[in-house]
Amino acid sequence: MSNASHPEGYVVAVLGATGLVGQTMISVLEERNFPVLTLVPLASTSGGRTVRFRGADVPVQQVQPESFSGVDIAIFSAGGAASLTYAPEAASRGCVVVDNSSAWRMDPKVPLVVSQVNPGALTTHDGIIANPNCSTMQLAPLLKALSDAAGLERVVVATYQAVSGAGAKAVVDLDQQRATVVSGGSATSTIPPLMYSSQTVQPKRRRRSSTRVERFSTCRSCASLQRQFGFQLNEATPRRCTSSYLGRSAQTRLVPPLLPCKG
Repeated sequence: MSNASHPEGYVVAVLGATGLVGQTMISVLEERNFPVLTLVPLASTSGGRTVRFRGADVPVQQVQPESFSGVDIAIFSAGGAASLTYAPEAASRGCVVVDNSSAWRMDPKVPLVVSQVNPGALTTHDGIIANPNCSTMQLAPLLKALSDAAGLERVVVATYQAVSGAGAKAVVDLDQQRATVVSGGSATSTIPPLMYSSQTVQPKRRRRSSTRVERFSTCRSCASLQRQFGFQLNEATPRRCTSSYLGRSAQTRLVPPLLPCKG
């Protein structure tokens, strides 16, 4: 059972509030005017830190199991170990956990949800909800639009992800590497094996991938930069402009080079 009983809003906790993702989550809660009655920023250590929310500095609390008493919704982005430790504690106290780590994605008892793709799965949760990683979260609504309109039999995905995917320390590390290179020095990383300035793209195969949202035959690879993907339509489907299919997906914006399409 959820603690949610406030008609004017929810008590929302963010675990990992001082990290790059946690800070962004708090900003998005404010930007989208989410009905937050009380914000509870949590971190592994508080250290007297604060986060900015709605014009006020909110003190960061050191996370404890009791931190989730009276909390309606907890958004986790503090790594898998923290999620495995505290998500059950939060759920046992009536809190609904939305976990952004990989800790629960492959657990068959925990729904893996993309809101535009399988919102019905939310009815099956027992207090913990998992979401896919950033690339899958963006890709799944597009694949659903194509699947619904034309049918998909195979998907080939290559993701090129920003350095920020490794966290705030990686962003700082990249800035330091760039400054060193610009001044004529040799870049070294304080977060091995992240060497971005001298070796921009580092391909790597993903051994685990969250494919429970939509089931297709997939081929996956990953490198550190930005994203791109390819897809294969069912051969029985007439050739049509795929941009019209993608345009049906909510929150999808097609950049101009994709729009001219014939056939």
